[in-house]
Amino acid sequence: MQKWFHAIGISGKATANLALMFKEMGWFVTGSDHQFLPPASDIIEENEIPYVTEYNFRHLTKEFWEEKLSKDLDIADVPDLVMIVESLSSKNKEYFFAKNKGIDVRPYSQIFRDYLAKDNSIVVTGSAGKTTTTAITTMILSELGFNPSYMVGAEVNGLEKSLNNSDSNWSVIEGDEYHNKDLANGAKFLEYKPKYIVITNLVHEHQDIFPSMEDYLNEFKKLAKLVPMDGLIVARDGDKNIDEVLEEASCNIIRYTVANSIKDVPHEVWSLIRDGNEFVIYDGYKGEVLRSRTDLLGEFVLEDMLASVTLICNLPAHSIPVEIVPKGTAYLTEIADALQSFRGVKKRLEQLFVADNLVIIDDFGVAPNRAKNSIKVLRDKYPEHYIVGVFEPNSGSRIKEELEFKKAYEGVFSQIDELIIPDLSEFNSELATAADFVVYLKDLGVYVNHEETKNLISKLDKVIKDNSKTVVIFFSAYRLDTVSKELAAKYQNS
Repeated sequence: MQKWFHAIGISGKATANLALMFKEMGWFVTGSDHQFLPPASDIIEENEIPYVTEYNFRHLTKEFWEEKLSKDLDIADVPDLVMIVESLSSKNKEYFFAKNKGIDVRPYSQIFRDYLAKDNSIVVTGSAGKTTTTAITTMILSELGFNPSYMVGAEVNGLEKSLNNSDSNWSVIEGDEYHNKDLANGAKFLEYKPKYIVITNLVHEHQDIFPSMEDYLNEFKKLAKLVPMDGLIVARDGDKNIDEVLEEASCNIIRYTVANSIKDVPHEVWSLIRDGNEFVIYDGYKGEVLRSRTDLLGEFVLEDMLASVTLICNLPAHSIPVEIVPKGTAYLTEIADALQSFRGVKKRLEQLFVADNLVIIDDFGVAPNRAKNSIKVLRDKYPEHYIVGVFEPNSGSRIKEELEFKKAYEGVFSQIDELIIPDLSEFNSELATAADFVVYLKDLGVYVNHEETKNLISKLDKVIKDNSKTVVIFFSAYRLDTVSKELAAKYQNS
């Protein structure tokens, strides 16, 4: 009899890849969601995973799928394992049915724990930079022959899949702090058996579940306590919130920073010094480690590269399959080459179209701090351009309470010339609406308006025509992909 895995909320990048992993393991796989959008829908359809666009308890019965697929199935009457995404309610019909029937149903972080996280588990955490750091770490370890299992929360240029389950005892997992208190006991990253962790930076996010900065930092403190004494924490230097978290750690800690001069860096800190597109990474005690270059935008990608190299070069020698340091000349060359060839993560300041008078960018800046960081990079790069942003926030950044909203968004869009809020999903009445965003942001001095999604192309066309040099940046998960690609294609063909 074939084992059966069912995903409640299958149409997400991570969950679609998780469903594919179970199919590749030989399971019968099904899924349900309220909508199906690329790239998740592409993964599901290309791999012929049966799915339905609604939630109903019948989806957890053999009878339903035999009727839908018009064939007999060699499976149990109900699934062996059910996953629910943590953005859904514990009152979900399928989840409620599974709990009542005694079916093994878990949030996907717990499934990653049991099926993907390995003994040597690397978990990359922080408010921003997680995806890029996870991708770089995965690619370098793969080049060095570690053959890690991994989960990256986005599409990565040069990485065939976003999730892979290998037979090695190494894993690299992007560790998110967001969770549903009705479905899980704490942040997702607490489930991933962390032995080696990276903390990129810490800025108060997800105010819907972490009302205060103290609440937010407490999850990271729990994480620091979980790292065993023979583990390692690599963390950005100069971040007071990280300093507070690290007080809870009992393992080795190494800090890193991007600096203008090696003279500015304490000996115990790893550093990266940039000169144009080239850069040098230093071990404060031993000196130069490697030289490489990148054409990717922004200082933040340099921090992510440095975090990855610092971690990899300081993994305990007894636990790794290659002797990187001190033998490492050849291996360090491989690392430098991997950094240079890294083409970035899709939707991380991804350039869809570039010309002298127009740049179109796709970015995952769906939270205040992420959007602010991306805008700064673009303003530094294009000081004379008119920058217009289309901002579709994630649910955790749709803060309904006015004072909390303004606290979170103060100064976020100060370097942008114009902001557009598209139609926002209305599945939860407790989230700020597009109209709320316009009113609150105008109070903060932002030039902002709401535009129906169907009219975005014509609106942006007018903005582009009215300005001699324009940068258009889309801040969105995946709902605006069609719009951004259509706009880019229009100007590529003109």
